[in-house]
Amino acid sequence: MVITGVWYCHRTSVDPTQPVSRAKSEQTHGQGEKFIPTGQTFIGLPVYDTPGYLAFERQRDVVPTLLCLKKPDGKFIIYSLSDP
Repeated sequence: MVITGVWYCHRTSVDPTQPVSRAKSEQTHGQGEKFIPTGQTFIGLPVYDTPGYLAFERQRDVVPTLLCLKKPDGKFIIYSLSDP
């Protein structure tokens, strides 16, 4: 079961992708960067981001536009930030 909308970092993220491989997720959503763990978990899954976006988000104290969750089988589910 995939949850279609979640509340993360005080914003709603929606429209999750089907679970896909790390390579496919990085190719589609990583802008040429590898995903790294952020140190956070959400709904029991580790949150991942790219090093470039993670640094940008922390420097400017902004929320991520994508919520990347790694499932126990190694596949990723990507949620998009909803419109405000």
